[in-house]
Amino acid sequence: MKMLKEIQKKKLGEGKYIRFIQDQIFFEILVKNFYKKNSIVLVEAVGEKFEEVFETEDMFDAMELGYGGLDEGLMSFRKIEHDYIEYGDWSTFKKVFDEVIDTEEANLLKTIYFDCKEFEDVVGVVILYYKKTFVTMIYKEEW
Repeated sequence: MKMLKEIQKKKLGEGKYIRFIQDQIFFEILVKNFYKKNSIVLVEAVGEKFEEVFETEDMFDAMELGYGGLDEGLMSFRKIEHDYIEYGDWSTFKKVFDEVIDTEEANLLKTIYFDCKEFEDVVGVVILYYKKTFVTMIYKEEW
C-alpha cells in the first residue's frame, strides 16, 4: 500500500485539494476499514477536528489530535453513499463522482492519477475527501 505524496505534489498544484502533511496517520484505519482489492472506494472525513489535524506540521501533534478526535467522537470516516466502484470501470467512476463530488473532479483524478504511468499496476484505491475536497489517496499495486 502506498500513500500519494510525490504524485500529489507534482500534479495537484493546479487543482483543489487539502494539503495534509501527516496523512500517514490514518493509513491503517483507511486500509483496514475501507480498502477492497479491485475497487475504488470514496471515503469522507467527518468532523471539524480534521481541520486541525490537516494543518498540523508536527507528526506527533497530528497523531494526538487525530486519534484523540477519533476516540472522543469528534471526527470519523465514512464511506460515501455508494457501493464499491470496480477498478477500471470508468463510466461508473464518473457517474458516482458526478453525483457526490463533481464532473471536473472525476476527469481530473482520472487524468492525473489513473491514466499515468505510476498507476499502471494499481489494483485498488481508497480516496479520502473532506467537505468535497480531495485530501489523499491510498493505493495498492499488484505484485
